[in-house]
Amino acid sequence: MAERSLSDSSWQDPTTAVQAIDRLHDCLRQLARRPLPDGRHRDDDGAVRLVEHVMTWDAYVHLAFDEIRLAGAGSPQVARRLQAALRDLRSLAPEERRSVLDEELALLSAGTSDAFALEEDVKMALEADPEGIGGPRG
Repeated sequence: MAERSLSDSSWQDPTTAVQAIDRLHDCLRQLARRPLPDGRHRDDDGAVRLVEHVMTWDAYVHLAFDEIRLAGAGSPQVARRLQAALRDLRSLAPEERRSVLDEELALLSAGTSDAFALEEDVKMALEADPEGIGGPRG
């Protein structure tokens, strides 16, 4: 939904993208501190009987945010909401899960900087705002 709402068309709708980011952020908040399964299933004696593919924390973060960041870095509303989500997740994730969030923040900053000609617009677009553009600047 978020990507479609940001596609190059006359139907761009960053508010829908922000609402999708809200849901993704909620999901990742639930996973941020939770142990994730390693995909190994053991029998009663502890022997591995089945190994299945499972997603890592990094994979969940990339799945949630990469394409939205690529499509929406040029939308102040989307960039601000992504900034807020990533910073919030970073504040509660354990140290070993923060590097992917730092990477996403750096990529968001670079993409947003490339999208705007004026530095003041870049600064405004990179202000974390849980509502996208929910209030006055500053």
